[in-house]
Amino acid sequence: MESHFLDFAKGYIRIRISGKSCDRFFNLCAFHRIRLWDLLPSGEGYEVFLLKKDFFALRPILRKSHVRLRIVRRCGLPFLLFRCRRRKLSMLGILASFFLLFWLSSHIWNIHIDGNLALTDDILLEYLDQSGIFHGMKKSRVDCKALAASLRREFPSLSWTAVELTGTQLTIHVREGVFSDEDAANMQESSPVFDGFSSLVASKSGTIASIYVRSGLPLVSAGDTVEEGQLLVTGVLPVYDDSGEVSHYRYTAADADIRIRCELSYFDEEPRNIQKKSYTGRTWKRTAFEVLGHPFSISAAFPRSFSADDCMDLICDIHQLRLPENFYLPAFVKTYTAKEYEYQEICLTNEQLLSLLQANLQLFRKNLEEKGVQIFENNVKIEWTEKSAIASGTLMAEESAVKRVAGSDVKEELPQDEYD
Repeated sequence: MESHFLDFAKGYIRIRISGKSCDRFFNLCAFHRIRLWDLLPSGEGYEVFLLKKDFFALRPILRKSHVRLRIVRRCGLPFLLFRCRRRKLSMLGILASFFLLFWLSSHIWNIHIDGNLALTDDILLEYLDQSGIFHGMKKSRVDCKALAASLRREFPSLSWTAVELTGTQLTIHVREGVFSDEDAANMQESSPVFDGFSSLVASKSGTIASIYVRSGLPLVSAGDTVEEGQLLVTGVLPVYDDSGEVSHYRYTAADADIRIRCELSYFDEEPRNIQKKSYTGRTWKRTAFEVLGHPFSISAAFPRSFSADDCMDLICDIHQLRLPENFYLPAFVKTYTAKEYEYQEICLTNEQLLSLLQANLQLFRKNLEEKGVQIFENNVKIEWTEKSAIASGTLMAEESAVKRVAGSDVKEELPQDEYD
């Protein structure tokens, strides 16, 4: 690849030789160290490539070997510049394009976050912006290891983070939940705030359904009732001497699978009389562009009477341009669609209200299950009124309602009498 680029920069020529002493011509070229390549038969002779600078050294060789030479084509940068000598603006445009691509490749134009559930992209992007990480910044200013450590310090619910810089895309991989042994060890090495141990406390009040401790000292057992903020597993481990007294303490990162059974409140109200959208079928579409944060005007996309008070749904589909994979550009194609509608007042029957309330409850339960919450008892009841239907009650749930605290002093809470 490198030799091909050098040949292109120096320029090379495709020649055709013919005659009875072609073998002597090749031997003389080898003797004078003239490099030939891509030799192919052509009619009664041969075609071969050689460098531009070697072409002018062939005159004495041609006289001695008595062969005829003909130039087939010229390739390389010198000949390209010669052909474009009257098109200076085109060459300047090509050079400017190369410089533009080089400038674009040295900046970040896309930030992608994956693995987050409770923490939304907006929350993480807002923190990144406050930390000086934003679209359009130079890639050389990004410290991936330091950024991953700062995310773990700022958001304790993140048990693992990794930052990857590929092309013009910054990818942030996160994982939410309780720390594993490997994650805790990585945090201890990369975060100066993590001082060697941490503990687990209850994030909700309830009853311990199950507890499995991998590291640390459990302070509760299955069936115990706990309050929010109560210490469940401590990272402070007492070490006893032969007399049964505490000689010193050992610190570790507490790690456990704890399921807490708690009660969740639920309330939902749906009115009988609602205004439903009825689309008229009139739509307007327009494609707009945005380059480096400067959008083009889209006023011509919709009728002149269009305003915020009009009954129209405005939908925007955004697509970011890119060259190869992970080489994103600061250019967006935006497709705007406006759909006109009218409001129609509808009075729902009891069956329709019941179906709507049940669908809302199922969606609520589905969102909880996606977060690892298990629902095993439903105490929601429906009340009917003249103007609405109300679904209210409680749900008995089981979830991993624990959170991590680092550096807590909990020595006085240790059950030392168990080791006497």
